Amino acid sequence: MAFTHTLQQSVQAGSQVVTGSKQFSGSAKVSLEETVANGLTDSLINVAIDVSAVKCFILLSDQNVTIETNNGTTPDNTIALIANVAYVWCSDSYDTFKLTVDVTKFYVTNSSGATATIKLEALVDATP
Repeated sequence: MAFTHTLQQSVQAGSQVVTGSKQFSGSAKVSLEETVANGLTDSLINVAIDVSAVKCFILLSDQNVTIETNNGTTPDNTIALIANVAYVWCSDSYDTFKLTVDVTKFYVTNSSGATATIKLEALVDATP
Protein backbone atom coordinates (compact mmCIF):
# COMPACT_ATOMS: atom_id res chain seq x y z
CA MET A 1 0.00 0.00 0.00
CA ALA A 2 1.29 3.45 -0.89
CA PHE A 3 0.98 6.47 1.39
CA THR A 4 1.28 10.13 0.46
CA HIS A 5 2.05 13.24 2.47
CA THR A 6 1.40 16.67 1.03
CA LEU A 7 3.55 19.39 2.55
CA GLN A 8 1.94 22.80 2.19
CA GLN A 9 3.59 26.02 3.28
CA SER A 10 2.22 29.53 3.08
CA VAL A 11 2.92 33.00 4.38
CA GLN A 12 0.60 35.97 4.22
CA ALA A 13 2.25 39.39 4.40
CA GLY A 14 -0.46 42.02 4.05
CA SER A 15 -2.19 41.27 0.76
CA GLN A 16 0.74 39.19 -0.53
CA VAL A 17 0.47 35.40 -0.15
CA VAL A 18 3.38 33.09 -0.92
CA THR A 19 2.57 29.38 -1.07
CA GLY A 20 4.31 26.15 -1.90
CA SER A 21 3.20 22.54 -2.02
CA LYS A 22 4.91 19.20 -2.64
CA GLN A 23 3.88 15.56 -2.36
CA PHE A 24 5.99 12.75 -0.95
CA SER A 25 5.26 9.03 -1.33
CA GLY A 26 6.26 6.05 0.73
CA SER A 27 5.33 2.45 1.36
CA ALA A 28 4.66 2.79 5.11
CA LYS A 29 4.02 5.36 7.80
CA VAL A 30 4.62 5.85 11.48
CA SER A 31 1.89 7.72 13.36
CA LEU A 32 1.47 8.51 17.01
CA GLU A 33 -0.42 10.80 19.31
CA GLU A 34 0.51 10.68 22.98
CA THR A 35 -0.05 12.86 26.01
CA VAL A 36 2.64 13.60 28.57
CA ALA A 37 1.61 15.08 31.91
CA ASN A 38 3.24 18.25 33.19
CA GLY A 39 6.23 17.66 35.45
CA LEU A 40 7.32 14.37 33.91
CA THR A 41 10.96 13.79 33.07
CA ASP A 42 11.95 11.19 30.48
CA SER A 43 8.42 9.89 29.94
CA LEU A 44 8.82 6.88 27.64
CA ILE A 45 7.13 6.61 24.24
CA ASN A 46 7.97 3.51 22.21
CA VAL A 47 8.35 4.32 18.52
CA ALA A 48 10.40 2.74 15.73
CA ILE A 49 11.88 4.93 13.00
CA ASP A 50 14.49 3.84 10.46
CA VAL A 51 15.97 7.26 9.69
CA SER A 52 17.49 6.14 6.39
CA ALA A 53 13.98 5.31 5.08
CA VAL A 54 12.24 8.56 6.11
CA LYS A 55 10.78 10.60 3.24
CA CYS A 56 8.77 13.14 5.26
CA PHE A 57 8.56 13.74 9.02
CA ILE A 58 6.51 16.06 11.21
CA LEU A 59 6.68 16.28 15.00
CA LEU A 60 4.42 18.65 16.94
CA SER A 61 3.57 19.39 20.54
CA ASP A 62 1.00 21.78 21.94
CA GLN A 63 3.38 22.57 24.84
CA ASN A 64 7.12 23.25 25.09
CA VAL A 65 8.79 19.84 25.54
CA THR A 66 12.18 18.23 25.06
CA ILE A 67 12.38 14.93 23.21
CA GLU A 68 15.44 12.72 23.51
CA THR A 69 15.93 9.61 21.39
CA ASN A 70 16.76 6.08 22.55
CA ASN A 71 18.12 7.04 25.99
CA GLY A 72 17.01 9.73 28.43
CA THR A 73 20.47 10.05 30.01
CA THR A 74 22.74 9.96 26.95
CA PRO A 75 20.40 10.55 24.01
CA ASP A 76 21.40 10.03 20.41
CA ASN A 77 19.46 13.15 19.39
CA THR A 78 17.59 15.91 21.23
CA ILE A 79 14.78 18.05 19.84
CA ALA A 80 13.42 20.97 21.88
CA LEU A 81 9.90 21.53 20.57
CA ILE A 82 8.26 24.92 20.97
CA ALA A 83 4.51 24.80 21.56
CA ASN A 84 2.58 24.67 18.27
CA VAL A 85 5.72 25.04 16.13
CA ALA A 86 6.17 21.84 14.16
CA TYR A 87 9.52 20.32 13.37
CA VAL A 88 9.21 19.35 9.70
CA TRP A 89 11.77 17.56 7.57
CA CYS A 90 11.38 16.02 4.12
CA SER A 91 13.87 14.35 1.83
CA ASP A 92 14.45 17.56 -0.11
CA SER A 93 14.64 19.90 2.88
CA TYR A 94 17.41 22.49 2.93
CA ASP A 95 18.60 21.35 6.35
CA THR A 96 19.80 17.95 7.50
CA PHE A 97 17.47 15.65 9.43
CA LYS A 98 17.77 16.14 13.21
CA LEU A 99 17.39 12.38 13.73
CA THR A 100 20.75 10.86 12.82
CA VAL A 101 20.35 7.42 14.41
CA ASP A 102 17.48 4.92 14.13
CA VAL A 103 14.92 5.54 16.86
CA THR A 104 13.38 2.93 19.18
CA LYS A 105 12.18 5.26 21.94
CA PHE A 106 11.36 8.88 22.67
CA TYR A 107 11.98 10.21 26.18
CA VAL A 108 9.85 13.31 26.72
CA THR A 109 10.40 15.94 29.40
CA ASN A 110 7.49 18.28 30.02
CA SER A 111 7.87 21.18 32.43
CA SER A 112 5.52 23.48 30.54
CA GLY A 113 2.85 23.79 33.22
CA ALA A 114 0.23 21.76 31.30
CA THR A 115 -0.26 18.33 29.80
CA ALA A 116 1.36 18.10 26.36
CA THR A 117 -0.10 16.33 23.34
CA ILE A 118 2.62 15.12 21.01
CA LYS A 119 1.86 14.12 17.43
CA LEU A 120 4.15 12.42 14.93
CA GLU A 121 3.64 11.53 11.28
CA ALA A 122 6.53 9.95 9.43
CA LEU A 123 6.36 8.70 5.86
CA VAL A 124 8.93 6.03 5.05
CA ASP A 125 10.02 3.91 2.14
CA ALA A 126 10.13 0.49 3.82
CA THR A 127 11.40 -1.21 0.65
CA PRO A 128 14.10 1.12 -0.74
